[in-house]
Parts: sequence; structure tokens; C-alpha cells
Amino acid sequence: MNYRHRFGSNVDSIRVDGVTYTREDYCKLPSKAEREALRELAEQRCCAANTRHYDALREAQKPLREAFEVARKEFWAQDRFRKRYAGRADHMRLGERALRATMHDAMRVLQDNMPPVDGCTYPAAVDDMFLVWEEVVETPFERFERLLSHHDWYYSYSDDHGVWSAGERRSREIRCQLDTLKSGNFGEAAQLLYNQKCPWLNDDGSQKNENP
Repeated sequence: MNYRHRFGSNVDSIRVDGVTYTREDYCKLPSKAEREALRELAEQRCCAANTRHYDALREAQKPLREAFEVARKEFWAQDRFRKRYAGRADHMRLGERALRATMHDAMRVLQDNMPPVDGCTYPAAVDDMFLVWEEVVETPFERFERLLSHHDWYYSYSDDHGVWSAGERRSREIRCQLDTLKSGNFGEAAQLLYNQKCPWLNDDGSQKNENP
């Protein structure tokens, strides 16, 4: 799932483990390094919050698991299962399945009533929200760098037409961005960065020799 669709580009603030991050404050940071540091800190807080949440959930679910084990042993110990008969294994399997379903229902209710984490469910959602904000303030060169870093260079080998189409669109966007930067003040730096990211090019733009 792409979390940008969940959050949208109009979100002005997010709250992660008791800390509120606003787009305005984020955009005021003068450098990309500072913005990346803030995003990393937010992810760490989100991970820590979720770890505490799921540790508490597992601890709360422990009595349910213990009760299930007791009920299963009592079910197997019934007199009707002491002797073998046709359908005995199926009866035992169905009975255990019913006990397990009851335990899972109780666990689901417990999970739904757990106090919510003061943050996003997944750190990936936090990272993606910051990426949405990053697009507002990034320079053309930073955008070019981001496109290169997330590009699937081997998309043409995929049998999935959707993967191929997405890779082709990204490749055209990268070439267009490279041409734009070449016409400005970042031509040499952009070309060098492209050569370094491209897996079959050397830094000087020559083809790599795969069989030295």
C-alpha cells in the first residue's frame, strides 16, 4: 500500500509517540540533512511506541493462551476419546478448532480495546508522510537524487507489465530531470550522480566491463 493515499498531501501535522510534527516546522529546516535527521528521529519514536504497544498486547493475551492450552488438554482427556473409533480424529480436530476460534475472538476483542499508540501504526507510514512534505521543499537536484535512489534499474527484465510501465515512466522522468539540470548549474554534478547510481556505468560514463 502507498501510504500517501492514506495521508494525502494536505496533512499539516502528524503526532508520533506524544510528539507533534508540523509541515511548517519541517519546511523551515534549512538543509536536507536536518530534515532527514528529523524523519529518522520520528521513525525511532514510532518504532519504540509500537514495541511498547505490542509487548503490552502480548502480555495481556497470555492468560487467553494459557486458558486455551488448559481447555485443549481437558477436551482431549474426555472419556469418549480414550478409545479409537471411526471419526475420532475428525471430532478432536473440530473441537480443537472451535476452542482456537474462541481464543482468537477473545484476542481480537482485547486488541480492539487496547489503548491506541500515540503515533502511526507503521514506521513506513511516518517515513512516507515526511516524503510527502519533502516534495514541497526539495530542490530540483534533491528531487533528481530521490528519483535515482528509488528507481528500479532492472525494470525491463520484469514479466509484470505494471512494473515495466512504472519503471519506464520513472526512467523518462529521470532523463527529463537530467536534461533540465544539465541546462543549469548542476549539469556536471547531476551527470556524475547518474553515473554513480546507474549499475552499468562507471563514474566517467563509460560502460562497466562485466567480464574483466
